[in-house]
Amino acid sequence: MKPKLNKILKERKMTQTELAEKTGINQPVISRFDKSKQHQDIHLVLISRALDLSIEDLFEIEDLYETLDASFPTMKVAESQPEEDDLFYNNIRNDINEMLEKRIKELIDEKVNKKKNDQSAK
Repeated sequence: MKPKLNKILKERKMTQTELAEKTGINQPVISRFDKSKQHQDIHLVLISRALDLSIEDLFEIEDLYETLDASFPTMKVAESQPEEDDLFYNNIRNDINEMLEKRIKELIDEKVNKKKNDQSAK
């Protein structure tokens, strides 16, 4: 996976500062996005929503099929047709996206609840 936020911003003629204002994320964090190997879940959610993209769209995922084939060799159908392969990978992609969405929602809920609890304790 290779981040492509700067490419997206350039295509949209949008600055990092404008995105920072739209998301509430500090501009230096936006600046480092494409250089980072790890990203905070909340930043991924905020940026993808601000740009009206899926989280997956923020990255170039060129070797996805090769990675899946290597990870799940027994699942590869020897005589499969391209349509079957597309369906197979789309199902996996959908499952992964559902798991990511669920986990992101859980993390956001945890942070919101923690903040509420912290405020109640004061």
